Amino acid sequence: MLQIRKLRKDLDLSLVALANRCGMDHAPLSKIERGVTHPTTTTLRKIADGLGVQVRDLFTEITEEDVANPATLTTQTGPGNALAVKDD
Repeated sequence: MLQIRKLRKDLDLSLVALANRCGMDHAPLSKIERGVTHPTTTTLRKIADGLGVQVRDLFTEITEEDVANPATLTTQTGPGNALAVKDD
């Protein structure tokens, strides 16, 4: 599950401010935060740079409990029940 919104709010950034830092429009960033659309790897890099973190920091850590009970993973990922990352 992506943690963009949490990281953005931890930095006290508005959606528009983060979008400006990333060099992108706020509308697609909002869709990514809400799980409506899935970002490309290039977009993930831009977002990570804008937040001052590494790409891996954008994701929730998967615990051993998640592995033992995969249903928890699908319920955490929101619309589409899966996290997909598109390669460029």
